[in-house]
Amino acid sequence: VRMLAATAGRTEAAGFDGVWVGEVNQLDAVVPAVLAATGTASATVGTLLNVFTRAPTTVAMTAAALGDLAPGRVEVVLGASSPLLVERWNGIPYERPLAHVRDHVRFLRAALAGERVRGEFETFSSDGFALDEPPAAPPNVLVAAAGPRSMTLAAKEADGVAVNWVAPRELDSLDELPADRGRVAVVTPVCPSPDRAVVDALMRPVLASYLAAPAYAGLQRRLGREAALAPMWERWAAGDQAGAVAALPGSVIDDLVVWGTPAECGRALAEAERDTGARVVVALFPPDGYDHAEVVDQMGAGLSR
Repeated sequence: VRMLAATAGRTEAAGFDGVWVGEVNQLDAVVPAVLAATGTASATVGTLLNVFTRAPTTVAMTAAALGDLAPGRVEVVLGASSPLLVERWNGIPYERPLAHVRDHVRFLRAALAGERVRGEFETFSSDGFALDEPPAAPPNVLVAAAGPRSMTLAAKEADGVAVNWVAPRELDSLDELPADRGRVAVVTPVCPSPDRAVVDALMRPVLASYLAAPAYAGLQRRLGREAALAPMWERWAAGDQAGAVAALPGSVIDDLVVWGTPAECGRALAEAERDTGARVVVALFPPDGYDHAEVVDQMGAGLSR
């Protein structure tokens, strides 16, 4: 944690124009976002927040604080996470995820606009909450989306949408995304190694666990990978996780993961942004023994070519 501000600054200096922070079971998404904001001068700072584990008032206060800390360069990405994180880890029923996200989006946009929020939402009610000092430059509000309805929600009511486990070239297959590709952030797994065996060993279990989740499985079906992934899904459903990992086709890894030398990865990311008009967000999966500063510098050099 003590290194995060310096790491964010080094990333910005290398040529990256933003730092996004998520959370699973190590660091939360807010403290690192604060450190990223203090360690950078102009980079966008995105924080991905779970609408089931944070009350809408908490989200609004977090967004306001970050917006005051780094005016004009904060993005709040709201998502429903997964049954594992919400229900199994927290004991919160994972029900009506789309409605939860929609209610949080509407509540947050109203609160950030300085409104006093009153009324019945589908998943909660609020009777008079208002931010004491709304930020002068409200953060952008994005929706993390996997299904068509959440993508439609993002296009209609949010400032943008973040999609995961989609190759940038596949964005045109998802009709519900905003036509303005500048409002689309595509999170792209990057493994900065030219050794295909290293990439396979590192990324195969990651992809198997994510693509077995219902929302991402549905997304892969929409992208035409049902036949390729059916054997993996069958083994996963039967409780054979090792068999599922082994059944993941290598072609899916090549479709969804950017890999190669760090400079080659940087060039591929820059090309994806130029070709699609979308924003590419790197999800870095480094091999053992890598030097983060060196890898980021080399990737940044590739971005500028």
